[in-house]
Amino acid sequence: MSNEHHSELSTESNLVSVRVNGVAVPLVVLRDCILAIAVYEGEAVVEIELLESAPVLTGLRAPVIHPLSRKIEPHLEGRVVRFGVERSENLWVELPGVPHIYLFSSKPTRVPTRAMSGRDVSYFGPGEHDAGLIELTTGQTLYLDHGAVVRGRVRVSGAQRVTIEGPGVLDGVLDGVLDGQASPGELIVIEGSTDVIVRDVTLVRPSGWMLVLGDCERVTIENLHEVGYVVGSDGIDICGSREVHVKGCFLRNNDDCVVIKAIDRTKRQTPAQFSWAKDVRDVLVEGCTFWNDRAGNVTEIGHETDCDVIERVTFRDIDSLFCHGMGAPISIHNCDQAHVRDVLYEDWRVEHYWDKLIDLRVMDSRFSQTGRRGQVSDVTLRNIRVAKSQFTLGYSVSLIGGASPEHLVKGVRIQGLYVGDEHITHGDQVDLHTRYADDIVFE
Repeated sequence: MSNEHHSELSTESNLVSVRVNGVAVPLVVLRDCILAIAVYEGEAVVEIELLESAPVLTGLRAPVIHPLSRKIEPHLEGRVVRFGVERSENLWVELPGVPHIYLFSSKPTRVPTRAMSGRDVSYFGPGEHDAGLIELTTGQTLYLDHGAVVRGRVRVSGAQRVTIEGPGVLDGVLDGVLDGQASPGELIVIEGSTDVIVRDVTLVRPSGWMLVLGDCERVTIENLHEVGYVVGSDGIDICGSREVHVKGCFLRNNDDCVVIKAIDRTKRQTPAQFSWAKDVRDVLVEGCTFWNDRAGNVTEIGHETDCDVIERVTFRDIDSLFCHGMGAPISIHNCDQAHVRDVLYEDWRVEHYWDKLIDLRVMDSRFSQTGRRGQVSDVTLRNIRVAKSQFTLGYSVSLIGGASPEHLVKGVRIQGLYVGDEHITHGDQVDLHTRYADDIVFE
């Protein structure tokens, strides 16, 4: 594989160095951001030193730490930005004139030794590796150690008790070429599998969807970090799966950050072994930070909903940093026959969005699988706090609408929606447009 495939990723920076508790942190430098991946537990002091090539910060160009809800106050001392954290955190450090700096953190874990590598453990140590396709089967663990950058993709099919973990990096190489062959777009695909854990890893430069669950049960995704640039770089696609818990992740994607679908992939040009057109139940997404670029939405149910029901879905304790395109932080696009019901959005902090705040619809689209329509019911938005800006009101809308009198959106409870300090008690305050919608209540 030629060096041009790696040209947009480096492990050295001439702009900054990062230390946590005085220990240098490995860096991954991408085209517009720097990832600092730290391993520590409990309280810590973070120091970001601006090297000679970096611009000098002044009081008028002060650093800012996101999510703003953390209320972390950085201190500038000469060319060093210093701040404290109380626990492992995933943060965006905004330094004017410097590429985005993401501090991705994880707690120390048991590291498999090289002697353990073999049938049950695939271990990648510090350094760069060309791995190609990594296939995992029942009982196996893939461990990416601290400082590892592994160019490859992962497939798990029909397996149980599989773990993908470690504070290393999985690099999709962006152009989809691995070992001289064009790869499928998805970076990690786990299908037809149960009792799966994905934690602490960092995924970068995919050529398509980043982490996909198809027809899976009992999956935990914890402290996952992602940076995806291409349109279609969905963060986590939960397709026809049940009992899925996503927690503590930091996802930056140029499409939906977390999306729930039901889709028959057996009919595609590159078919999956399992259809993924199954009912979705019991999904909990909590304690996450999301950054959505120009395509897609922050959180999405749809567009493909080729199943009977999608139910008992919760998005709780969410920091939505950006929704840069025409999408929405809170979105349901039911474009097939499913009944989407019992959905809760609770304890959100929305820092910025451009176009729509709320978008709940039964509709047709080019992504429709079956041509049949369903309905949406029993959706609750509770304690949603939106930062007020010149773009928040007057330039944006919210949409709640069904496809026909038989295919409604009904039973939407909006309890404690605030824009700045303003309590939203009527749809006019957020320029809400409705059609074939019933029982929409603001409280």
